[in-house]
Amino acid sequence: MAPLLLRIKIDDKLYRPITHYRDTILQLVDYFEQHPRVLPRLLGKTGPALPYLYAGRIYSDLGDAPQALDYYQRALDVMPDGQIENGECKTDNAIDSRVAKQRNLLCSLIGNLFSYQYLFEEAVPLLEQANHWASLASDTNAMIFNYRDLAEQYKYLDKPDCSLFHYEYALLLANQSNNTNMANDVKMQIARLYVSEGRFGDALSYIRPALNSIDSADISPTYAIASDIYKGCGNRDSALYCYQQLLRYGNIFGKHHAYQELSEIAVSANDMESANEYYRQYKLLDDSIRKMDNAETVARMHAAYNYQKHERKVKELELQNERKRNAIYFGVIVFLFAAIVIFHYIRSEMKNKVRLKQRLDMLNMKLSEYDKGRNPENWIRRVKEYEDQIHQLQEQLSQKNSDFNVEREILSSRISKLTDEKRSLELSIQRASNRVLDADLAVKTFSQTEIYKLFIRKAYIASAVTGEEWDDFIAQAEGNFFPGFRDNLAALCKISEQEYRMCLLFKSAFSKSQVATLLFVDRSAVSHAFERLYKKAVKRQGKTKDWEVILSSL
Repeated sequence: MAPLLLRIKIDDKLYRPITHYRDTILQLVDYFEQHPRVLPRLLGKTGPALPYLYAGRIYSDLGDAPQALDYYQRALDVMPDGQIENGECKTDNAIDSRVAKQRNLLCSLIGNLFSYQYLFEEAVPLLEQANHWASLASDTNAMIFNYRDLAEQYKYLDKPDCSLFHYEYALLLANQSNNTNMANDVKMQIARLYVSEGRFGDALSYIRPALNSIDSADISPTYAIASDIYKGCGNRDSALYCYQQLLRYGNIFGKHHAYQELSEIAVSANDMESANEYYRQYKLLDDSIRKMDNAETVARMHAAYNYQKHERKVKELELQNERKRNAIYFGVIVFLFAAIVIFHYIRSEMKNKVRLKQRLDMLNMKLSEYDKGRNPENWIRRVKEYEDQIHQLQEQLSQKNSDFNVEREILSSRISKLTDEKRSLELSIQRASNRVLDADLAVKTFSQTEIYKLFIRKAYIASAVTGEEWDDFIAQAEGNFFPGFRDNLAALCKISEQEYRMCLLFKSAFSKSQVATLLFVDRSAVSHAFERLYKKAVKRQGKTKDWEVILSSL
């Protein structure tokens, strides 16, 4: 069994995939748990943790975060002679370098798994533990990575001062150890932090050294952040150079960003042919990125499902005996409350039907007005139909002589009624068109405000939005551009603050991917929220686009 573990270790060191070893590693875990003295004798102090470590690596690569965390924790709990207590080895000798390095690796892996699941507060203490073990092992490279990762967590937690402190310390260690690649990587991260704060001058001083010696792995993010810096500084020629380098060397995300910016520059230069081509390439890459995001979302949902399934089974086993003891009491309580629930349900259903009818009437009216404004040609055809009917009736009227006074009066009445309906429809179309123009103008005007531009920047760099920034954004949107929007939504259904932020951002012309980034949720969560709100509002299943149309009409 030990040679198998060594083979897995070799493949991992050579960066070969090890996911196909899942069944093997589980057998190894079971074997070494039954024979705990084998691994220390063959592999030394770090031996007992290796099966759990590689099991965690395999499940992490397979996207099963809960299982990976379980195995990483079990690896931490294993001691050369038994267990770990309070993070310290329970041995007679001092902690040697191999044990400390392994502790650093495990804590770092767990911290990064927490970060991958957006559990940034939980990731911080694990990464600090990793730093403790790396310092004991005098592993400078590991400390650089740990300080950089800690800075990332503080950035997501909206603590820029703490983030900058850890970035600066990582940069100091990288310079002291002459690790140029890591130094440039950290400089790029510091520049990105300054860009998020609008400090383009400070960011420029950090990105320039990184541009002088770019590692091939960092070429795309380096030129991407450099282009934003030069754009923010007003240095258009340098920004254009960075965009061209992204098109030449960048990954899919870098090229996506470059095509978007180049299309806007071409539009401003009135070069519509180039703008159209850049925008076409941008949309192609946007579709590819969306597919990649969907695949990652499915993987996270699958991991969460596995975790919930495991927790549910454990809970059911724990509560099985208690359920048996309480079955009779539960049945009596259910019977007593059933009649009350049914009675209140019938009453509430009757009230809900009345409220639903009123709500749907109001919604249909708004949707009709919105359709008249957005698609006036469909309604203009109806005006033409009125005109044709009026023309036919007028011809019939002209053919009637004075002997047919009753029929002439009937035709005249119908002509008058159709004329009034045609005029009413024309006025309604005009009013709806004006409302749509006003709504578009409100969105366009809102997009020029500082708070709107701040949200666009934060969506681009995936930075957290503070409570004060949300309050400012909502106050300006409701007060100056979308008055009554919250009341109109509340009239349709009950809505949480998180859902209201989603709706308000979409109303303000943010894309669903930008909405998901600003709210730190998956893009599919936004779609599911829209489908859920549509079902709450109209009491039937619908698609995401149905709710988007309703939001546009409010």
